[in-house]
Amino acid sequence: MGNDDITVFDGIAHLKIVDVCCPQQLLAIMEWIMAGNRGLLYVRVMRAASSVLYDPEHKFEFGKGHFLRQTPADAAVIISSGRGVHESLAASSDCASH
Repeated sequence: MGNDDITVFDGIAHLKIVDVCCPQQLLAIMEWIMAGNRGLLYVRVMRAASSVLYDPEHKFEFGKGHFLRQTPADAAVIISSGRGVHESLAASSDCASH
């Protein structure tokens, strides 16, 4: 369902799509929006409760990614957004334990 709405909205000119992954990130996004002049936005918020992944000082910057877990230089890197971040972190924990 999430991929469907993002695919449709991606066709709207100048629309910025933000896929939220945790409550603290949502607060940072709202502060970024309130700073003004951000243009047309589609902020996708998760329906289910989630754990906090970012610290209270986190500042949102559109288009910038963040490493949530450091890995060895030869390890694979998983890039995700929204609920997928939680799934990716769980998968990386499972791989590390084997």
